[in-house]
Amino acid sequence: MKYLFTLLNATLFITPLLAQDLSNFTLSCHYPLTNGPYDSAGHCDTLLYKNVHFSDSGAYLNGIYDDGTDPNASNLYSDVIEALQQPTFAVELEFLPVLDSQNRALIVLGPLWRYIKVHIGNDRSIGTSVNDRHTTFHNITLDSGQWHRLVIIHTADDSTTSFYLNGSRIAQYREALNAPLDDRKLTASDGGFGWTYKGWWRHLKIYREKSSRTRLHTTPTTPIIYPNPLTSGGICTITPNIHFDKLTFVHPSGHSYYPTRLHANQYRLSGIPPGLYIALLSTPKGLQSIPIVVLPTTSR
Repeated sequence: MKYLFTLLNATLFITPLLAQDLSNFTLSCHYPLTNGPYDSAGHCDTLLYKNVHFSDSGAYLNGIYDDGTDPNASNLYSDVIEALQQPTFAVELEFLPVLDSQNRALIVLGPLWRYIKVHIGNDRSIGTSVNDRHTTFHNITLDSGQWHRLVIIHTADDSTTSFYLNGSRIAQYREALNAPLDDRKLTASDGGFGWTYKGWWRHLKIYREKSSRTRLHTTPTTPIIYPNPLTSGGICTITPNIHFDKLTFVHPSGHSYYPTRLHANQYRLSGIPPGLYIALLSTPKGLQSIPIVVLPTTSR
C-alpha cells in the first residue's frame, strides 16, 4: 500500500498529468486585441464588437447586461470560426477580470447551444460546463489584479473536453458536444444576450489539430472518473460505461469510503473528506485503480 501511494503521488504531482499540451495543434486564429478586433494570423474574420475599448492592455468589456435595451452595454463575439468546426480544436485566452461580484460568463462557445462555457462566480471562483449543463464551480480563487491564462482543449478521439487555468487542469468532461456547426462561434456573454464579462481579454487564440497527426479511432477501455479533481459531496461519473460491482475510495491512512450510487455510473461523494485517494473498481477482470483528488466543499 505504501508503494502504491508513493506511485500515486508521483503520478499526480510530478508527471504532467494535469498539464496542458498543445503540441498536436497549430495556430489558426490569433486576436491580440491590443489595437482592435483583428486576427494577426490573417486566417480568420475580424471579431464583432460593440462598446469595447481596445488598448495596450487588451479589450475591455464593461459587464453591463446585454439584452439590447442598454446602449452602453459592451460585447465581443465572432461569426462562425472554421477551426471550431473541426472535430478536435483548442481555445486559449488571457484574461484579467474585474472581481466585484462578477458572476458572469468569461467565455462561451456556442451563443445558442452553449456547448462549452467558463464562468466566474461572485466569490471569485471559476466554473466550467459543457452542453449547457449546470456549471460546476471549482475550489479555485482568482487573484485580483493578475492576468490568467485559460486553455480549453476538445479531443474528438475520446470526446474529452479539458479546461486548464494557468497551466494546470481544473476540469475534464468526457461526452460528445451538442454543437451544430452553425453555432461554432464564441462570445463574452452567456448566450449572447445576458450578463457580459467584466474585465480584459487579450491574446485570444484558436487552434486546429495538426494535419500530420495520425488519428487513432479507438474506443477507450481504461475507466476514467471525472471531474478529477472533484469536490467533497459532489457528483462524479465513471466512463466508459463498463460493468463493475463496487467503487471504493481508499485513503493513504487505510480508511475506505464508499460513494453513494445515484444511477448508472454516477456517484455522489457523501461523507468523503478531502484528500488524496485511490479509487478502486471491482470489475470482472479484477481491480481497476484510479488516482483521484477530493477537494473541500466551497461555501457559496
